[in-house]
Amino acid sequence: MDFLRLLEIDRKLVGPEAQQSLLLANRVWEEGGSPREPWAIVAVLEKILERCLVSGIWYAPVLLQRKKALERGTWRPSRSERSAGSAASHSTNATDGALQAAAGNCSACGGTGIVIRTGGLSGSLCTCGAYLRSLKRE
Repeated sequence: MDFLRLLEIDRKLVGPEAQQSLLLANRVWEEGGSPREPWAIVAVLEKILERCLVSGIWYAPVLLQRKKALERGTWRPSRSERSAGSAASHSTNATDGALQAAAGNCSACGGTGIVIRTGGLSGSLCTCGAYLRSLKRE
């Protein structure tokens, strides 16, 4: 299932009563055009949770966790398209990264200045320096 891979959900860790919600989640995501942008994923997750409630399906708690983490900005789906090589090339041109962050569209951090690692449990400062610039302004 592509949606579960995008959300980094291990199906084996979801209880049997919530397995049906994962099937529904993948179907709703595909119906929605298989979005990969965080704001679009939040909308899909909201639709999934609503459908589960209306249908009487026990939803997997991790779906709500991912939705809330995306809304708070504490977790982002990893970009499988971006290879380790292109991530390294992002750090080689600091001026370009600074310009991107100023515009709020740095490909690594989205302008926040913080790159969340896979799993969402830790992060690091982005090489574009957006976080440090925001501290200097305050």
